[in-house]
Amino acid sequence: MIKTVIVEDEPAIGRAVAKLLRTISTDFLVAGIAGNGREGLKLIEQCEPQVVFTDIIMPGMDGLEMMEQVKARGGQPLFVVLSGHAEFDYIKRALSMGILDYLLKPVTAGELELVLDKVRNQLRESRNSRLMEELHGAHREAVPEAGSHHVALVCLGTVPGCADRGTFPAVRAWNDMDYEKYLEEVFSGLSAGGAMQWAFPGMTSAEKVLIVEYEGRDTVIAGFYQLYDWLCAHAGLPVTFVYQEQGVGISSIGGAARTLRQALAEKSVFGENGIFSSGRESEQGRGERTGQETEEALLRIRRAVFKKLSEETEAALGAFWEECQYSHLTVSRLSSALGHIALYFQDSYQRIAVTEKDIQIMLADNYSYEALSMEWQVILKSLEENAGLPEDDSLLAQVKRYMEEHFREPLTKHDIAQAFHFAPSYLSRIYKEKYGISMGNYLTRLKIEEAKQRMAQNPQILIKEIAAEVGYKDPYYFSKVFKKETGSWPTQFF
Repeated sequence: MIKTVIVEDEPAIGRAVAKLLRTISTDFLVAGIAGNGREGLKLIEQCEPQVVFTDIIMPGMDGLEMMEQVKARGGQPLFVVLSGHAEFDYIKRALSMGILDYLLKPVTAGELELVLDKVRNQLRESRNSRLMEELHGAHREAVPEAGSHHVALVCLGTVPGCADRGTFPAVRAWNDMDYEKYLEEVFSGLSAGGAMQWAFPGMTSAEKVLIVEYEGRDTVIAGFYQLYDWLCAHAGLPVTFVYQEQGVGISSIGGAARTLRQALAEKSVFGENGIFSSGRESEQGRGERTGQETEEALLRIRRAVFKKLSEETEAALGAFWEECQYSHLTVSRLSSALGHIALYFQDSYQRIAVTEKDIQIMLADNYSYEALSMEWQVILKSLEENAGLPEDDSLLAQVKRYMEEHFREPLTKHDIAQAFHFAPSYLSRIYKEKYGISMGNYLTRLKIEEAKQRMAQNPQILIKEIAAEVGYKDPYYFSKVFKKETGSWPTQFF
């Protein structure tokens, strides 16, 4: 409820405004009516309202002086001035003091509704700023302060363990869903309009922090479950939803969000939906597995890799994926297991096939064991095909020649990786380690050098023709890249 105080020296007008407020709104609570500025000042200090409707010309202390004193004492309510037609000079002064709006007497329902909407919007914006500040500020309290703010954290896809990237599958999923509208519908329905709800970006673009301000704990949790079911039906990705069972004060929401993030990272199961409170296990139906089966599956992979038996390694990997899925392996445990497999490959083939960073990117970009299996098949195949090849015929030399032959096409590093049946993240890393330049930068260098030669040979050529010849569909983008690489615009180079 939005706590409201009315300051008006004419009792009939004060009562009329209060009655009108109660008639046209259910979320404004009139905490009291004062008859002049001095009474209003005391009432405001006692009630701490969010909005004050005040007359200007009153005996003893007028509305302008009262507003100045409220602000001088640290009060921050929104002020709406109630004014007569002949008081425009006072209104100008009031506007210069930062009032939200003014209403001419007699106040009509239509005009009041417009002002109430402005009050709601302003309060929401102020609340958003405060919540964002608390959410991302330094953790100050060891013990959370109890309150009415209920915090939840939602992740679509795999919980990222790597630096944020705009290519997570969750980015598109969040953008394609009108989840904020459904969030509002759920809690407006459950609380009869009494709840306020917000959705903020989480630690990564795969995550959202949800905050619901409402006294009814059971109602909020019921709403979280409704939202979870809706996300599972519409996201097209696994949904992990973790919430705190108890509400906290506004100064504790940052600590609550960090606690939820830790629980999310520790308990989320790869490729599965799940909802749980931060103090309980996930309701994802995990099997009663001790971890011994997973260790045995890893041992079979190790033996096969050391023997360099392709079919046996593929079979061992297949059994490993099945065991992981059956065991409902958490993302953190799966990441650790994949790190072991990467070391087996490195020891056997004397090549760094996959780094810890590669594993984290791989997990963040995929959300099913089928997709993971395909990535590791590509890695295994590339290791086998390039084992024992002389340096000149190595995979990286072939990649380099491929780019030199195809750079005039609209080529990306993903196209190159696909051509060589390789994971893009891994191929990009080992290419840069060998040649000291990324594949993307090398492609750009080839394109710009070719463009410079074409311009030297034919000064009359159009920029859009040059751009098309070296693989750029957009001539303006080509010009920006050319300027960045050479320091000059193409038109200055001729």
